[in-house]
Amino acid sequence: MIAIHGAYYNNNFGDLLLVKIFERWIKASGVDDIVYPLVPECDKQQFNIEFPDAKHGMTGSNCWKGLFYVGGGYFGEPQSNRGKWFRGDWNKRFLDVHLPPGEACVRNSVPYSILAVEAGPLSGLRVKRKVKWLCENAMEVAVRNVESQVFLTKKLNVAANVEIVPDAALTISLQDLPAKIQEQSAQRMLPYQNRVRLGIHHPSGFVGSNERRERMREGLISCLRANPDVLPIVFDDSGDSVSKSAKELSEVIRNATNRECLLIPFQGIWQTVALIGGLSAVLTTKLHVGIVSYAMGVYCESFASHQKTPRFYKLIQREGQCSFDAGITSAEVERRILRAIEMGRNRTSVINDTWHQVKSAAQKNQEHVNRLLSSI
Repeated sequence: MIAIHGAYYNNNFGDLLLVKIFERWIKASGVDDIVYPLVPECDKQQFNIEFPDAKHGMTGSNCWKGLFYVGGGYFGEPQSNRGKWFRGDWNKRFLDVHLPPGEACVRNSVPYSILAVEAGPLSGLRVKRKVKWLCENAMEVAVRNVESQVFLTKKLNVAANVEIVPDAALTISLQDLPAKIQEQSAQRMLPYQNRVRLGIHHPSGFVGSNERRERMREGLISCLRANPDVLPIVFDDSGDSVSKSAKELSEVIRNATNRECLLIPFQGIWQTVALIGGLSAVLTTKLHVGIVSYAMGVYCESFASHQKTPRFYKLIQREGQCSFDAGITSAEVERRILRAIEMGRNRTSVINDTWHQVKSAAQKNQEHVNRLLSSI
């Protein structure tokens, strides 16, 4: 039995996608018996839709043959936890949810690898010690960027090799999708092939009464009004049928522009990948929709809310396509949305030498998986 542990809660597209990718690689090696140790009880129903043969729980961890920590934000805290050395909900979740699988492996002499993770910053003193301990006891550690490598090796003084391997989601291509999902997505977009299909992801970043969200929303509406050939497509990564913020943003767009706006709920991991692949350009405040857009050759403008997002755009040498939404001006919002529209209208490709190099390097994640599996 092989265990996969990730940040598989809140129906988050990016984290679930990483778990799905690693699951696929493990099954391709001939292993079908997979367990997901600590999926929250409230998320199991939705999780089992994406992973219908999933086994759950820590019971039987002494029988595991190996464990993969895959992706997720559990080695780097959010801004809300900054400076909380001893307490904090995030620190508690790390100790209660993300530490136990590794502890079980060390206790039972089970090999494990830490792959596709973002590391740092960390404030909690105990969390820092435990992250260092997890890394030093792992068979292999591969992080997504140089900032994560520096944090582990220089800030935490991890006495182990820490390799840089780009995010596993960069390996995704159209050929990975089930044929039925490809066909359904293509049929949905068929009537709009002559329009600029502008995907607007994570709509909560565009609705609300604070100044930052007002700037984002006003810039978006201004650009849509000025470009009647653009079809706005609002989509979210929530497991709810249609999130409240998605409904609100689509209604705001329709009322302000008096034009059509598609509202597409989260229908599944591969359905979301297929949707992104059929867009002309994307706007997002999250990391993995931007990563998948890039992997699928779709232009993306990112308005980041987490330090890990600009790190990715630096890695692919496209820093100008990402900035923190908190400090951005109204003029900059409009400039960048207009740039996305123009790129989509001209069908400007993001595929170049760097794109090929990054995708090839990301494939090393699968090599790490196979190396652990071949050792047991």
